[in-house]
Amino acid sequence: MTTNLHQLFATDAAAETEGVWIPVCEGIEVKIARMGNEKFQKAYRRLCKPHRNLIRQGLLDSATEKRLLKEALAEGVLLDWRGLKQDGAPLAYSREAALKLLTELKDFADFVADEARRLDNFRERDLEDAEKN
Repeated sequence: MTTNLHQLFATDAAAETEGVWIPVCEGIEVKIARMGNEKFQKAYRRLCKPHRNLIRQGLLDSATEKRLLKEALAEGVLLDWRGLKQDGAPLAYSREAALKLLTELKDFADFVADEARRLDNFRERDLEDAEKN
């Protein structure tokens, strides 16, 4: 069987920006856009602008760099969730709530970033197959 590059690497542009639902565990899903989408890039550039001299010189401290990345993730990658609760009540999605979770839960931030980079989450063929099920 021959597979062409389009089948392997073609992605759904709408899914990359509008996000796809990714299961976290039973009953919890997050809607994640692809890392590097335009909204993420604009947010990251805007957030980095006050620090550009330090960035150019390679002097930006890692804590600030991580904070800026989490803020950009909250703005352009982690778009929604279902099933999250706080103190037993449903936790409504907001950019502020997303940033709080990304900041407080390092492994959750890593999960979101990893899923946002995963090609299979945004491939045309995989999305078409998921829609059929």
